[in-house]
Order: sequence, then C-alpha cells, then structure tokens
Amino acid sequence: MASVTAPSKLPRSNNGGKKKQRYICEFPGCDRTFSRPYNLKSHGLTHDINRPHACEKCSKTFARIHDRDRHMNSHMPQKPHVCIVCTGRFARQDAVIRHLKLSNATNACAQMLIAKGISFRDAAAGRATREHLGEEMELRETFEALEEEARKTRATRTLEMMGGLMPTD
Repeated sequence: MASVTAPSKLPRSNNGGKKKQRYICEFPGCDRTFSRPYNLKSHGLTHDINRPHACEKCSKTFARIHDRDRHMNSHMPQKPHVCIVCTGRFARQDAVIRHLKLSNATNACAQMLIAKGISFRDAAAGRATREHLGEEMELRETFEALEEEARKTRATRTLEMMGGLMPTD
C-alpha cells in the first residue's frame, strides 16, 4: 500500500485558489499526487495486490468496488454520454472529458467549447447543450452538409468519367 508523505510546512503559494498537491504516492514508478490524504489512501488501493472485486464479464479484477462498477459500463451496448459538438457517444462521462481535452489544439470539439467559454465538465455533464453553441454550431452543420454534398458530387463525376453506374441515394 502507498504511504503518505506529510504535507510540507512551507506556506501555501498564491496559486489561484487551487490546493497544492501535497500528498505523494511513494509506490515505485507512480508519480501521482493528491491534495487530501484520503485520496492518497484510496489511490493506494490501486497498487494493492489483493483485488477481490472481479468483473462478471471479463477477467479484470479491482481493489475497489467503485472501480469495478465503473468498469462495468464499458460492457454496456448503449453509450449514454454524448459530446455536444460532434455527438460522439461514450460509456463514461470522464471519457467525454478526455475526448475534449485530448489534443485540443487540433480538436474541433474542444476549440468550439473554448471559444464559447463552456467548460469541458459542463459539456460532458449535460449542463451545456448544443443550443449553447448557437450560431457556430449551425455554421458547422451547414459546412458539414456542404462538404458531404461536394463529396457526393465528386464521386458522381468520377463515376461518369469512368463510364460507371450512377449511385442512387
């Protein structure tokens, strides 16, 4: 089990109201830090060899019931969590947040939310909707529809030039 490193006696710096990550996991190879000792203790269970909570669908085992229950969502056919920009579907809310955070310099979903001042958490939790994206979303949908029409037109021209059959919609 991971041990708790005592919080430093140094004064807290002005870090915008965020708590310092003062509790460090000392498990070899783990660099996780936490602001609360409870979170470190809970995290320490992930390193525990004793994993009594088994998934009924696959061979994975878990030290915490919560982690097993959360894992069970990955086996569900329906994906209840939706990205409000691209309408991609995910089994877990944290997967939507990860989708939005992943490479947000090139991620159109993230860029649109940032431009509108919508947090990734609000978007993933359903506190922000496609209506909050407003005009930008309408423009994006129009652009995507035009792109799709252009693809169909190019495909039709290519088939005509090759003497092929015309596709039917």
